[in-house]
Amino acid sequence: MEKSQIYVYGHKNPDTDSICSAIGLAYLKNQMAKEHRCDVTKHFGLVEDGEYIPRAAGEPNDETAYVLKRFGVEKPEVVKDIRVRVSDLKIKEAFTVSGDISIRRAWETMDEQGIKTLIVRDDSDKIRGLITLKDIANAYVSDSRGDRNKAEGDRFVVRRENLLDAIDGNELTAVESEKICINSVNIMAADITLADRVIKENGFIITDYSKEKIEYLINKKVGTIVLCHDQKPDEALIDMANDTGVIIISSKNDIYEIARLINQSISVETFMVDERDVIKFVLDEFVDDIKNIMLEKRVREFPVITHDRKIRGLVDKASLIEVNSQKIALVDHNESTQAVFGLADHEVVEIVDHHKLSTIETNRPINVTSKQVGCTGTIVCQMFEDAGIEIPKHIAGVLSGAILSDTMFFKSPTCTDEDVRAAKKLENILGQKLEDIWNGMLDASLNFEDKSDEEILYQDYKKFSHGGFGFGIGQVLVANDSDVAKLKERIRPYMNSEFKGAGVDMMGLLITDVSTDSSDLIFCGDTGRGLVESAFDREVTGDSVFLEGVVSRKKQIVPQLLNVLER
Repeated sequence: MEKSQIYVYGHKNPDTDSICSAIGLAYLKNQMAKEHRCDVTKHFGLVEDGEYIPRAAGEPNDETAYVLKRFGVEKPEVVKDIRVRVSDLKIKEAFTVSGDISIRRAWETMDEQGIKTLIVRDDSDKIRGLITLKDIANAYVSDSRGDRNKAEGDRFVVRRENLLDAIDGNELTAVESEKICINSVNIMAADITLADRVIKENGFIITDYSKEKIEYLINKKVGTIVLCHDQKPDEALIDMANDTGVIIISSKNDIYEIARLINQSISVETFMVDERDVIKFVLDEFVDDIKNIMLEKRVREFPVITHDRKIRGLVDKASLIEVNSQKIALVDHNESTQAVFGLADHEVVEIVDHHKLSTIETNRPINVTSKQVGCTGTIVCQMFEDAGIEIPKHIAGVLSGAILSDTMFFKSPTCTDEDVRAAKKLENILGQKLEDIWNGMLDASLNFEDKSDEEILYQDYKKFSHGGFGFGIGQVLVANDSDVAKLKERIRPYMNSEFKGAGVDMMGLLITDVSTDSSDLIFCGDTGRGLVESAFDREVTGDSVFLEGVVSRKKQIVPQLLNVLER
């Protein structure tokens, strides 16, 4: 049985804890399954026969990239949008045919397979068009020789093999011709003198056998003669026809049955809807973008293709309720505004977090591990311990990076004794000093000169809301007060530009100076100044405020702003 996949995501604009805790949790869950730890499976909400795969909802920042590289851990796949795509729908098998086959064979294929749609393919299995049972029915009752597909100038032609198949005929001559013209079909059952007025050169004649008729038709240089009831002319007439280039076919059917069956020899490409006019969907299109088209159009089935037009199957209206949704485990967040885009389309099966409980909703009970510690990585370490699973060095490395980052090497007010204990345990596993790891992380993250404005603002940016008021706060670390001043001057124009389309009432960036363990909060938005003044009980001039001893957005910034909004 194929394993189901459970994707472990941190929040958007991921920090080191978000990505590294996802890696650690995925490893833990997979080891629990591998060691068949049935005694802990129920407690930890392990999805049976599931494989846990870490993913990132955004690109790792420089600090995180350093941690991953230092401990030899591959960067998780970055997936920023998990909205349901066409590829997530239940795609039915598509039966395909060449455009050369007859509509008779197309109908027989539909009948045998119990289907109503065929996709017409080219030699590279790319879509050429589409034909339905309704199209074939129309072909039987319409004047199929109107102005459709006159492939040979003004002559309407069919493939020789299709004609023989449709009328159950055998070719008696050896005239080289892949196609047969049926543009002028005549039934010759009367006297030759009466037929002379309608018989034309290159015409298509259905008749019974008489030597006189066949000689007459050959001399008239008709294109094709079809004889009924398996009748055959003598060899002299066949030789005469070969010399003149007249095709003679013998069919077991009577004259009128032959006339009725001719239309069935016409190729599918004559009646198909051309690919340019077919409503079709590409595998990676979002279902939200095509849903209304599927519901509004009076079309039974829609082809699914790749970007290079390769055929992958069919979807119909019922496919919209048979979605292969993903199973998602969330780490380091539980707020919908911070979650990977499109989360609502999927099933959340677990949450491991150290923030306040917020707005993620589920359709059924799930395992939630939430603790008042400074880092989700600390919780993951405790889960390893509770499950009796040994932490390997590479996982110990990334989890130590997560704890050092979120607690700012234990200086953040969010840091707890549990964070310190977990970090020391990881230090012993690694055989590396935490201070060395931290210094390497600082060297990787403090240089903002080579970063774009977008990277600086959004590398660790989170949105919050209360009572209809929304705000977003990013955080960046710098080495000294000189860097604080440079960054404030540089980032202001970009923040003001971004704020206009950010969808929040206030946007802020917390610039934290690691040399003084203090921060400057720069903000924009008409209500920003009043909110900041009330939150930190001080008068604010301009668009920033110095906050001595403030290093934690989670514990020292966001709660104060929310408290004001709750009043």
